[in-house]
Amino acid sequence: TGVQTCALPIWQQRKLNQKLEEQNQKLLELDEFKQTMTGMIVHDLKSPLNSIIGTTEDHENPKFINVNQLGKRMLNLVQNILDIQKFENTEIHPKIDSFSLYELIQQVIKQIELLAQSKNLILRNEVSADIFVQADTELTERIFINLLTNAVKYSHQNQAISIQAKTNHETIEIQVQDSGVGIPAEFLS
Repeated sequence: TGVQTCALPIWQQRKLNQKLEEQNQKLLELDEFKQTMTGMIVHDLKSPLNSIIGTTEDHENPKFINVNQLGKRMLNLVQNILDIQKFENTEIHPKIDSFSLYELIQQVIKQIELLAQSKNLILRNEVSADIFVQADTELTERIFINLLTNAVKYSHQNQAISIQAKTNHETIEIQVQDSGVGIPAEFLS
């Protein structure tokens, strides 16, 4: 039950420290390379996805509608990856606009409608049409896409997902309600 220690001579400690610093530098360089490559690849995905979305827009054919919605979901994922990189580099500069929350949610519902239909879920926009928000439209849309995609993913078949909003002076409280298992109590904070 005794404690055993082993002291290295100063020259060995310096040599070990130098090796650790060199390895750390290599890891930092590899991480920077990975970040750069990921950013380039993800950025290069935006053009073909935008072409797919543009080509399939305003078609009545269910196949075109399906491809359009899937393209928009993929573009949302690509945008999220790019935003994570921007947040890490603190490069995000929100573009504040005033927009109808109801209309924005309607657009989001159109984008994930197909996903909801695969589980026979009903998406209900219960937000009042007279609520306007001042925020970055694109970021807010992507937040709702992520929230509703998760709600669809974790909801049980044949259920409803509702989006509601309450105004309180200068703030708006928004709720996305679904029939999923929810967040475990230990993670709520």
